[in-house]
Amino acid sequence: MKKEHTKTKTNHTKEIKVFALIIIFLFSGSLMGFAQALGDVNNSGEIDIIDALMIAQHYVGLDPSGFISSAADVNCSGDIDIVDALLVAQYYVGLISEFPCSGETPTPPGTPTPVTTQSPATPGPTVEPGELHTGNSTYFYNLGSPYGGCGLPQSELDTQHFVAVNVQNSPGDYTTFHERPISQEYADILGFFNNGLNCGRWVRVIISDYCNGVNDGAMNQPFCRDGTGWTEDAYNGAELYMIVADSCYDGNAWCRDDPNHLDLAYDSLNQFVKDGQPVGDMYPDHYNNRLIQWQFIEAPNYSGDIRIGFILSAQIWWPTIAITHLRNGIHGVDYYDGTGWVKAEMNGDLGQSYIIGPTSSSEWEPGSEYRIRVYDVNDQLINDGRIYNFSFPESCGSSCTSYFTEVSYTVE
Repeated sequence: MKKEHTKTKTNHTKEIKVFALIIIFLFSGSLMGFAQALGDVNNSGEIDIIDALMIAQHYVGLDPSGFISSAADVNCSGDIDIVDALLVAQYYVGLISEFPCSGETPTPPGTPTPVTTQSPATPGPTVEPGELHTGNSTYFYNLGSPYGGCGLPQSELDTQHFVAVNVQNSPGDYTTFHERPISQEYADILGFFNNGLNCGRWVRVIISDYCNGVNDGAMNQPFCRDGTGWTEDAYNGAELYMIVADSCYDGNAWCRDDPNHLDLAYDSLNQFVKDGQPVGDMYPDHYNNRLIQWQFIEAPNYSGDIRIGFILSAQIWWPTIAITHLRNGIHGVDYYDGTGWVKAEMNGDLGQSYIIGPTSSSEWEPGSEYRIRVYDVNDQLINDGRIYNFSFPESCGSSCTSYFTEVSYTVE
């Protein structure tokens, strides 16, 4: 399945630039930190260029403050040297996804760069990965404009590795398109899109078998028919972390007959990682809508807090927002109307977009101050019930003209 949109690409920083970064910053002064995890020598909760610089400083004898050597020997050579610094820098820019050491390894590419927001998030419990599903994969180019099926512009996603999930499961029915959101009358055919309630969630996707046959998603036809069938090859086991950003509602066998089907971002197909390296050439000759395994996970290496933006055409008469940078999805928003908390209405089935109300209104027009709280996929208030206070953006005038006008907020 191919959806024709303009495609974009993000190129990785080259290895030579990594080395240059280390040399340029080698004598930049002491850096604070207390490290325990392999590679994370400043205990920041992430492995980044600062860790590489601290290792390089230690190597030349600068003795950076707070440096803990037990986390620095990422290749288990017995020494802490410039090779360790280079390996950490290579991981940071995505050239490798694990260290030669047999111990702790970093997250594969596809992990978001942490976003600095107005208030640090309250640490939450670790969520166990969800059930492992097996299904067919397809690909599409972009979310389209202005929004994907979850209500966000592609530019505001936490990662450009994204997926679409099925709107409905109706094997053999390729022509019925229910009004969306799908009513409870048809709840038994809801797909993993779940009327937007799985938007913004992260998934771990693992490449599985290749089809030596026809695998075209034709109506009323088996998957992978003719030929020699499903087979393992060198690409099995490659994986990537991706985010749910769109919905699949096409009238083909993939979107209707296979409940575990995922539509993958085209530019991600050759970025799946195996043995520490992107596969590079799985598409086109070794793809053929391969089987995949996947499971819901909590956002990898999450830090910061949510981001809030008013969407295109939002105004004080229609204060519609989108929420992104979520730890574990979004299942609802409450707004305070001056007397109590009110459940906000989802904007159709755009799962990360909600229509809120002001804290007060005059006889003639609504106010422009807002107070909200957010529920995660477990229907729990995020960050122990944190309340976010913000105003309608002055830059919008009477109506917002940008796809996502981000607002600053205070919390309580």
